[in-house]
Amino acid sequence: MPHTREERAAIAAAWRASAIDQFTFAKNHGISARTLRLWLQQHPAPTPSVEEVRKVVEEAIGKLQAMLEALPFPTPPTCPPQLAPQPVAVSPQEKETPLPRRGFNFDADYE
Repeated sequence: MPHTREERAAIAAAWRASAIDQFTFAKNHGISARTLRLWLQQHPAPTPSVEEVRKVVEEAIGKLQAMLEALPFPTPPTCPPQLAPQPVAVSPQEKETPLPRRGFNFDADYE
């Protein structure tokens, strides 16, 4: 007996809510796994709204931030001034000196 559109949609939704593989689920419902896959394509899962997705993401971020704050690690120490990186003085002559070229030089190697 053929299934109605509503029955096919219900079976597709039931599989999505289950933790059973497609082959076993289809066998338990008297259909082939191929038929189940076809019904899943014909009756896709509802897409959540942007607001629903944003709410889930914000909750996840809040939980992650709380987990980070609860970590037992101390705040990293600041670097003492004597160990902080110091600017390097470069003479005007060094600024004008070009760096040596690396790699293959077509002009020099094919003259």
